[in-house]
Amino acid sequence: MSFEIILTLVVVVVMMVLLMLEKFDPLIVFFLAVTVFLTADIITTEEAVAGFANKGVLTIAMIFIITAAARNSGSLDFLASSILKIKNQNNPHMLRLFLPTTLLSAFVNNTPVVATIASFFTEWGRENKVVLSKYLIPISFAGIFGGICTLIGTSTNLVVSGLLEQFGYQPLGMFELTPIGLPLAIIGIIYLYFFSRYFLPERESSYEKMGKEYKEYLLEMYVKDDSELIGKRIEDAELRNLKGVYLTGIIRENEIISPVKPSNVIVAGDILTFAGKIDTIDDLLEIKGLEIRPESHEYFDLLSKGKASFFEAVVSLNSPLVDKTPKEINFRHQYNAVILAVNRQGERIVEKIGNIRFKPGDTLFIIADEDFSKQWERGNDFFYTTKKEGKIKPDKKSSFIVGAVFIAMILLAALNIKSLLFMGFIGVSVIILSKSFSLNKLKSAIDLKILVMIALAFGVGRAIENSGTAHFIASNIYSMVDSFPPFIIMIIIYFIVMIITEVVTNNSAAIIMLPIALRVGNLAGIA
Repeated sequence: MSFEIILTLVVVVVMMVLLMLEKFDPLIVFFLAVTVFLTADIITTEEAVAGFANKGVLTIAMIFIITAAARNSGSLDFLASSILKIKNQNNPHMLRLFLPTTLLSAFVNNTPVVATIASFFTEWGRENKVVLSKYLIPISFAGIFGGICTLIGTSTNLVVSGLLEQFGYQPLGMFELTPIGLPLAIIGIIYLYFFSRYFLPERESSYEKMGKEYKEYLLEMYVKDDSELIGKRIEDAELRNLKGVYLTGIIRENEIISPVKPSNVIVAGDILTFAGKIDTIDDLLEIKGLEIRPESHEYFDLLSKGKASFFEAVVSLNSPLVDKTPKEINFRHQYNAVILAVNRQGERIVEKIGNIRFKPGDTLFIIADEDFSKQWERGNDFFYTTKKEGKIKPDKKSSFIVGAVFIAMILLAALNIKSLLFMGFIGVSVIILSKSFSLNKLKSAIDLKILVMIALAFGVGRAIENSGTAHFIASNIYSMVDSFPPFIIMIIIYFIVMIITEVVTNNSAAIIMLPIALRVGNLAGIA
């Protein structure tokens, strides 16, 4: 075993461990891996940056823009709302959810498709008393099924197609995956329809739980500097025997005191958290020296006048909120809203809200003015926001232009008249020139972090090939399966890739395993 193979194996293993532990940003991990391979002369500078000019990566960028334009025009919202125009409110008709989700996800990035349909269904389900936990995971899987049906169904398909071309093979055609992917998608939908209801639990969402807490609301009250309560014990201040409300905790700078003991002493600046029915909350306002925190008071007043609402917003993967606190981003002024609570993985975070450092997937429960949903539901800040008011009407002109561009792009690429990337450039140009999508929105639509990571991963894939690691691993795998039929060998490769995707992203797993899979295929005479 040569030094290059040993080094490559070590780097790849360390890289996968770091990705699994999530101690570093994936982009940093891939950058460092490529740097090591460059330093060791396993790859050249040209090979290290080849991914940035790869057709698959550039096509993903075009798809990002066109998908964002489709969502921005309101066409995805219109489709989602049309799907949920169900006459029989006692039956959500799972196929009405699954089939359109799968179909759309075959041609549009499945994240906005699933996010749009799921957010509309979530609101519809709450209005019609539907158990949401039975349907949201299946909707996600329905989107995944669509992704395996066409070349543009997922970014991974485009990455693999670009890698194949890099290694001297023909790239994948638009519908080359369809004969295999479509039957699998149909089988998956049938399984979801008949069996998912038996395996998924019936449980309240974090939103529904918080909705109940609003009725028995947890309210933060601020101890003023001149309060008569300062220096008194909780018991002496008679805060434990209030009618209809009870003291649940004290937030003192960065310290959380919970549960509260009768002997705890109140100090200036304490934030006292009370739980109780909303109609008894006025009793707290009569306690001298306590006040609703100024930022909350304004929105509670608007709420009582019908000018504000409760909203649920989920922090997206690439949100500017990630790793920031509400104080650092000045949340109130940035979003014209006040955070009441933050849930992480279904649990309340027992910490002063202003000091919470947001993570992707955090669910924010907020009071905001009427324009919050309209302003932020289509941005990158939040994966989705609940919409209490009416739906935003789609822009018919923009919807028509974006739809026509997308259909033309797919047809011409499918007929091999022009490449998908070429049609992507033309399509994006038409969308921009027609003013269906602004340049500012275009900037936010392209996820540069993901694109750069994928491009760097191409350098890792090339290192696996150049160092002889692909041949070394493939030879050892083939020596164990050489007596098996080709179909069984493909199944084994499939399961190896599936296991790796449990550790790293789909794109990373594909880039790491494709050179090895091609070598195994060559040895077995099937590639």
